[in-house]
Amino acid sequence: MSYKPLGIALNAILPSFVHEFETMPTTEIAAGSLFATFSVVIMVAIGEPFLIKFGATKGVRYLMCFAVLSLCICLAILKQTFDPMLLHNLDTWADAHLSLLFVSLTVVSLALFALSCAISTTIYQRKDL
Repeated sequence: MSYKPLGIALNAILPSFVHEFETMPTTEIAAGSLFATFSVVIMVAIGEPFLIKFGATKGVRYLMCFAVLSLCICLAILKQTFDPMLLHNLDTWADAHLSLLFVSLTVVSLALFALSCAISTTIYQRKDL
């Protein structure tokens, strides 16, 4: 079920009832919905091969270990690499090129999902059932 129409309707109705309510542009609601959708696609694409290879119980354990380890490594790299001025410039660039970011997010997430399906299919074909 898509909550995008509900968010757009509430965004249009609430300012008449709540005086301090600040409306969001419809494009921001749609962009947030797309970002959330493709973030979930990426998470499923990462988790699927673990579940196919190790089963549900071990796969979830290994997936959590992989997620925590990769988060720690990414945070250590980001802490050493980025300075505040670079992050401010990146924020300014992201605001100017929002559509390019969403197109690239769509392409990357779907490509990652296709790769995940190919890996999972190969693992499943090699399994002894």
